[in-house]
Amino acid sequence: MLYRPVLSTRVNIIFDMDKLLRNLVVVTVCGLFGVVTFVAWLAEPQLNLKRVRTSVKFHKWDQSSEELRRKESYSQGCTVSFAPHHIRPYTALASFPGSGNTWLRHLLELTTGIYTSSPYYDSTLFDGGFLGEGLKNEDGRTFIAKTHEFYPDKSGFRTAIVLIRNPFDAFIADYNRIKGDHVGFANSANFHGQKWYEYVTDAASAWEVFHTNWLKWNHQQILIQYEGLVSDTYNHVIKITQFLNLTIDEERSQCLKNNMEGRFHRPLRKPAITKEDVYSKRMCANINQKIEKVNELLVSRGLKPYDLLST
Repeated sequence: MLYRPVLSTRVNIIFDMDKLLRNLVVVTVCGLFGVVTFVAWLAEPQLNLKRVRTSVKFHKWDQSSEELRRKESYSQGCTVSFAPHHIRPYTALASFPGSGNTWLRHLLELTTGIYTSSPYYDSTLFDGGFLGEGLKNEDGRTFIAKTHEFYPDKSGFRTAIVLIRNPFDAFIADYNRIKGDHVGFANSANFHGQKWYEYVTDAASAWEVFHTNWLKWNHQQILIQYEGLVSDTYNHVIKITQFLNLTIDEERSQCLKNNMEGRFHRPLRKPAITKEDVYSKRMCANINQKIEKVNELLVSRGLKPYDLLST
């Protein structure tokens, strides 16, 4: 039986847009020989990094995950595999959490036939067939890599697919993931109270920082709005493959058309929770302020601005 070491990182952040703080960072590494904790000081503009926890996990490589994905692929006459090492430069698939990154990874894997990767090892996604989970860019067997990096200049990428979603919807989707996993839902009660308010407050600032930095990034990129991806999935994916200079044959096009949902595209909630149900007037005012700033960048790039919400 083989064991595969995978680096897993969780970051809990508190945003303070008014101060530049020197931050205490505590890093805990869990390995075969116990737990070691390091303390260091960082200075990051606009972000107060409260705690970073890094652990090395060993995933049992029994091939069940690979067989699951291959069985699903073969049933459609499609295969997904790793590419030869470093056949193409890496392209970031950058998005704020809750913006549909996993779904777009599925669409791109099905269309290109090559696994995407993610440095944030997620055992649920790995077991569901995303075998690029936990792979660093240096591995070289994929060429599209998920990232939630706030500072693109630090990411090492030179090209990017930037996936953007209305923050009112993205925050609900991400909170559903936090409380109910990738395809589950948070309880209605989770969207009320202090914890939800604190999440929205932090997420609103983070959403603005993330998109401001990526939209101002001076490298080759394609901007995809989640709403357009939902309404015209096929043509948006083909647009991305053209950006990547990939030629997609008819067989691969059919693979995409036959399975646009994937295993981790959250279904519609019944009964639905509306934005008006979960966002207070104070929350809306804060998020609207962030949207207005990002909208200026979206319009300058020829994209549709997001509507403000009032309650």
